[in-house]
Amino acid sequence: MKQFIKSIQVLFLISGFEMLLASGYLISVPASAGSDGMPVLGFSGMRFATLALLVLLFVIFAASWAAIRYKMQAGQKLAALLYQFSERKSLYNLGSISIIGIILSAYLLFKWLGLDPTYEYSITLPRLLPLGFLSLILFLQLYFIVIYPKGGLKLFRIKRIENWVQSDIPARRIATDLFFSTVLLALLSIGFQAIKYFTPYYHYLDFLIVEFFVDSEKNIPTYFSGLILLFSALLLFVKARDVQQKKGKFIFQWYFLSLIFVYLALDEVLVIHEQLTEPVRNYLHTTGALFFAWYIPVIPVLILVGFYFLRFVLSMPARYKIGYFVSGFLYILGVIGIEIIGSIFGHDYGLGNFPYTLLAALEEFIEMCGITLFIYFNWELIHLPGNQDDKKLRR
Repeated sequence: MKQFIKSIQVLFLISGFEMLLASGYLISVPASAGSDGMPVLGFSGMRFATLALLVLLFVIFAASWAAIRYKMQAGQKLAALLYQFSERKSLYNLGSISIIGIILSAYLLFKWLGLDPTYEYSITLPRLLPLGFLSLILFLQLYFIVIYPKGGLKLFRIKRIENWVQSDIPARRIATDLFFSTVLLALLSIGFQAIKYFTPYYHYLDFLIVEFFVDSEKNIPTYFSGLILLFSALLLFVKARDVQQKKGKFIFQWYFLSLIFVYLALDEVLVIHEQLTEPVRNYLHTTGALFFAWYIPVIPVLILVGFYFLRFVLSMPARYKIGYFVSGFLYILGVIGIEIIGSIFGHDYGLGNFPYTLLAALEEFIEMCGITLFIYFNWELIHLPGNQDDKKLRR
């Protein structure tokens, strides 16, 4: 605990100085002669907002350092809270947050720096880019100053993944973390779309608007959906191995279901099923509820797969049988049910409007809730003790 307190004290001190340096850089960038809204010293409102954020962060870091350094009551409470969070048994703790932050910041910077120089809001890049670099630096510091001295992240060592899945982390915490991530992504998507349709700041934030829109492809919500589908496949694979080792029943079905979720993850990231839309629509001349058309050939396949796995699901204990049906229903409701409503709306009113973005957010939210619920029940199923229910499942 003492070493941890020293580490976060160093983290807050270094981070505070970095906020000052970033503020100085932001002030030194020359003003753009043709920029809109330059009320004072030629600075735009966006530059003032960014500068205010940096100053606020500096105050937070400086106050936190002082409170911990001089052993104030607030500092002791903050240190204890951070230490408890670092020891939290769940998907999200201080260590995993640092790794996720590093990956997310690096990803956004890579895509940001790869923008075409003629991109409409390239004038604002020098004012916003420090935030991207700062977030990457802060998360790197969090990992190497605070987390690494504690022994790194056991969670992300591949050889221990199966042991981690079989650890005593409560299923409720896993599901809660994923659910709040889903809510956050849906709210960010709606918020940025509201900025696009109802404010004059579209050209300044177009990059983030696209990056967080749940109906766009190859962006943050897409990769999140792909990851939780892959996580589902991992849990199913671990369960399949367990059933195989115990010489249980339905071994092939467990492995096959895991493989299906690997495909669904790839489909989410590589946008495979959407490639059917144009050929099917052009061939069948579909409109209205069938405007998106890709699900016309998919629904029969889905029904066949459902019938194939029906006996497998019905053999489960009652709790997990219901859990599989409910999570599957939610996932299909999002993927196909809300998609059909969006198809009707998109055909009649077009896709470039705010109400359609709300439908898209609802579709992805329900879909990801279904996957989260599926993960919850699979995590519980992996930890099912060797009681009568477990024997029933293996018969």
